[in-house]
Amino acid sequence: MKKGLKILLIIIGVLASVIILDTIQAKVFNNSPLLKIRKNFNGGSTYIDKGIFVIHYHCNNNEKVTTWKGVKFACSVKESTKEIEEIVDLVAKDNLSCDEALEKFYQDENYTYSYSCLKSDKVIVKYTDGTEETVSQALKNANISLKDLDTYNISYIKEKINKNEISLFNNYLLNKICVDNNITNNCLVKENGYRFEGSSPNNYVLLNNDLWRIIGIFEFEQKNLIKLIKVNSIGEFKWDSKNKNDWENSSLNNYLNSDYLNNLDTSILEKVNWNIETTNYLLDAKNIYSEEIKKETQEKYYVGLMNVSDYILANPSTHCSRTTKLMDYYKCSKDNWLYDDIKSHSWTINPCDSLPTNANFLEPAGHIADNKANVLYSVYPVIYLNSTLKYNAGDGTQNNPYIISLN
Repeated sequence: MKKGLKILLIIIGVLASVIILDTIQAKVFNNSPLLKIRKNFNGGSTYIDKGIFVIHYHCNNNEKVTTWKGVKFACSVKESTKEIEEIVDLVAKDNLSCDEALEKFYQDENYTYSYSCLKSDKVIVKYTDGTEETVSQALKNANISLKDLDTYNISYIKEKINKNEISLFNNYLLNKICVDNNITNNCLVKENGYRFEGSSPNNYVLLNNDLWRIIGIFEFEQKNLIKLIKVNSIGEFKWDSKNKNDWENSSLNNYLNSDYLNNLDTSILEKVNWNIETTNYLLDAKNIYSEEIKKETQEKYYVGLMNVSDYILANPSTHCSRTTKLMDYYKCSKDNWLYDDIKSHSWTINPCDSLPTNANFLEPAGHIADNKANVLYSVYPVIYLNSTLKYNAGDGTQNNPYIISLN
């Protein structure tokens, strides 16, 4: 074979490999292909990237779909019919007070956009038809672009996304925080940590061929840890065979962190101090979390149970008032994914404060009650994931759960 032909074949082979790898990463990770032609809409807030074999649709704030060429559009990209009258920052205009903290209001493929204080509900887009909405809603609905913010002198902070950092599973999820508390199946709500709330969030994770669901993300020793609950019960157990509500010395804690722990890969888990303050069913949702964190286990453990607050706060505050007593939470159970998964007598980790023999559990009717610790109830183990785990694939739905790994 002539040298020139051999070089040409090598070049063709390299190009083919690059195209194939680019196509695979785009389809598997729902990314935009590197080799692409981009068509922008609405000043770049929405766009379509056409690759050689795939098309990537960036429809709005964090909604992305990558399909094979020839497949029907998975979402629509449309021009806005709204005409902007003005965009106004009421905090700056009226000299209002504003709590200092970065508040993200938008994110695209490469950057996050934040206000310098908590004011997302006070930066408003007004339209000539008399309607108005917040900037984050307008960007999500593709009614404005980021260029419009510059035109109307709306100040914001633009930060480049670190692609290596975002590959960490906890950071990947934290980029799904609900904007303006506009809850969707695919976002986390900031409420005593970051939680999945509602009736059917996309929060499934596959670990060792078992399905788990994400309760939320919580800070522990300056690390953001993901808290999971097993989808299926491991059976019925006594909270404590000696009928004492001391979790750290209970028979169930001992079982979960010895015999049951042998079923888990501890290299992906984090040992933590669990919140075990006593509670009672007369408390309301607003105060339950602040009560629970008043006492922690003295030692760190890999496995525990859900807190009462985990169950209560899985229901959106927009659907169930945070002044609702725990004993009345059955009124809100239809909007709670944890209730939909469990629907049985199941133990929580929190003891009851009125009797030294009783612990709190979830009633099949949907509210919190207490009973003697030596009663047999269902057990759904809860764990925290190691903060160095990487996101590999999946969209969090039951049929396509998140896949994670150490590398």
